[in-house]
Amino acid sequence: MRRAALAACALVLVRAIAAHGAGAISVNGQGVPFHWASSPILYSPDRGRLGALDNAAATAFVASTFGIWQAVPSASIRFASAGPLPVDVKASNYDDFLGRCDGLSPIIFDDDGSITDDLLGAGARNVILGFSSPECGDPNSAVITESIAVLNGRFIDGVSTAANPEMPSADFGAVFLHEFGHFFNLDHSQINLREAFDDSTSNDDAVATMFPILIDGTQQATLALDDIGAVSALYPAPDLASTTGNAIGLAALRVRNNRLVRNRFSQSRAE
Repeated sequence: MRRAALAACALVLVRAIAAHGAGAISVNGQGVPFHWASSPILYSPDRGRLGALDNAAATAFVASTFGIWQAVPSASIRFASAGPLPVDVKASNYDDFLGRCDGLSPIIFDDDGSITDDLLGAGARNVILGFSSPECGDPNSAVITESIAVLNGRFIDGVSTAANPEMPSADFGAVFLHEFGHFFNLDHSQINLREAFDDSTSNDDAVATMFPILIDGTQQATLALDDIGAVSALYPAPDLASTTGNAIGLAALRVRNNRLVRNRFSQSRAE
């Protein structure tokens, strides 16, 4: 179930078309990957609950998950809360925040999955864990100006039945570490397929967080070399070339050469 769920959530806004290491989801017409030019990248968390997490705990979860990406020493990416959204976002008002280039990058807490159902069809809340993507940007400069993320709290509401699936918090954290990679324009990594599908946990540390399927929540809750290379290529630290070892440098170079991605921004928002 977890494998299918993460695959489904990743395919909502991202389509991987070839086996490659992680790169950028979207590039402009000149092949330049879209990226955030501002630092820190500002996001606005919801005011509501997220399953069993109250708002303070949900907001802390978001900050700590972004913090894992921010801690990569060979990358210059930073994140900060711009303050909460003006309201608790529900199925009745999410249209005020999704699909609008309004200066906000919302992190929406879909407490019971009702937003997911309304967006993606009845029953989606039981199979879609969430999704994230750049949403608005300038196609000339390839600069992202807004992104979105929706987290489905139904999977961590403390109820575990066939009609209301539950997952371990470690797995949920791995899923949204992955999704927040999409938030700043990382695509999927589809390398190390043998290690991913050999039914052994002994080598799961080779499976990237940005792998399109959740294989091992414990291992994918930390970044693999391919993830580190991908974020470092898209958001390189100023001293990347002089201070980074060959392994990460080669991973970053491979990522740069994987710009065959693929999805493009429309004039103001992601397709």
